[in-house]
Amino acid sequence: MYDTAINVIVVPTTAGLFCQSQGSLIFTSTSNAFSAARTCSLSLAQPARAMMFGSASIVLTDQPYEANFRLAIDDLVGLAPTDRWVNVYADDGDGTVRTMAVNATRDVGAGTRQFNLIGRRFSGAGTARAFNAGLAVLLLQSDRIFKAGFEP
Repeated sequence: MYDTAINVIVVPTTAGLFCQSQGSLIFTSTSNAFSAARTCSLSLAQPARAMMFGSASIVLTDQPYEANFRLAIDDLVGLAPTDRWVNVYADDGDGTVRTMAVNATRDVGAGTRQFNLIGRRFSGAGTARAFNAGLAVLLLQSDRIFKAGFEP
């Protein structure tokens, strides 16, 4: 591993909310329409800043393909600036597994919000397949972010 890093964020429970969707679910798609690979929901009493993190292992199971993943809030259209493109093709080694990771920060309004990691097969004949897709969302109350005298 090159340039490895670990990030730790400590947030008082009174200042934030957290949701996570992770496991051994296998996401597959032969469509060029986005669908949810992972989803989690939170209800907010007031506006907040969402820090979203998504990842998956993208694999070749039949024919080569190009996959497209992104983050989305309250829809399956997604946030285009978070696009991650993955070309999956056979090679001479064991490199048929590709890693995809994406993150973004967005302000969200009060109410019930659904956060999604969405994906699709963009081109090629193969079936887009993602193993162990994960989505984590940390919500920080907007009125408590970066204010002078902030105390946990």
